[in-house]
Amino acid sequence: DHLMDISHVIRGDDHISNTPRQLALYRALAWEPPAFAHLSTILGSDRTRLSKRHGATSLENFRELGILPEALRNYLVLLGWSSADGKTEILSPQDLIAQFSLDRITKSPAVFDLDKLKWMNRHYMKESPLRRLAELSVPILKGAGYLREPVSPATLAWVERVIDSVLKNLDHLSQLPPAARPIFEYGATSVVQGDETRHVVEDSGSREVLKGFIPKVLAADHLDYQRFREMAKKVQSETGKKGKDLFHPIRVAITGAVSGPELEKLIPIFEEGAKLSLPRPIKNTAERLREFARAAGLA
Repeated sequence: DHLMDISHVIRGDDHISNTPRQLALYRALAWEPPAFAHLSTILGSDRTRLSKRHGATSLENFRELGILPEALRNYLVLLGWSSADGKTEILSPQDLIAQFSLDRITKSPAVFDLDKLKWMNRHYMKESPLRRLAELSVPILKGAGYLREPVSPATLAWVERVIDSVLKNLDHLSQLPPAARPIFEYGATSVVQGDETRHVVEDSGSREVLKGFIPKVLAADHLDYQRFREMAKKVQSETGKKGKDLFHPIRVAITGAVSGPELEKLIPIFEEGAKLSLPRPIKNTAERLREFARAAGLA
């Protein structure tokens, strides 16, 4: 440390007991000692020393989880330290440089709260450009079998739209594959027989809506959200159904789920995704409804 002109030695408080011996060595060598500072121990949620049994503890673990670097940096600096006002939690590198002082290091142990880290990561994901999130998501989607290398510019732009459709439900990027599963995977049989969707498919009002809606989509030469809305309005006038009674059965038939991203975002995603070369081909809206009609006995 002396030969490298180290001015401050900042380390965990488990090294406090070593400090007197090291100071004695500096005095024996007639060297000016650095300033020593000791940080409080980081504990897991069970108040024991943080270790692998508490989950992700390495940078690689957090990278695989889909935690953004800026979120991890911001969170770690608040373990055992507080901002100037003691309240602000979202801090840029410039904020940290301006505010950091050893005077605000806390003596009590810090507890590593993964939920708090996820909250902070959600904030930074919403602030991040979609293109960056798409690029970071490529290995995650590849691992799920949804993408393959090389990823074309068109595919990457499409992934941006996929992320945008589910972003508000994500705490970290490794949640993207399950959140986007209704986009990448569709099976009409599971929709018709599923515990959450079967009652919608069997409902007489839902079937009336779908009998009017499906033929209109199948007869169209192309589909975008504007045409989708026009078709839905025609079904509304024909059946008298509106609101949830109109759009809920349509959502279930198209996505296989009772809830999810806005159809305004999903319809273009289905149509554009069907044109891409992906390991698991995306079914467009008409393909989904054709398959559903056969499985539900509406063909």
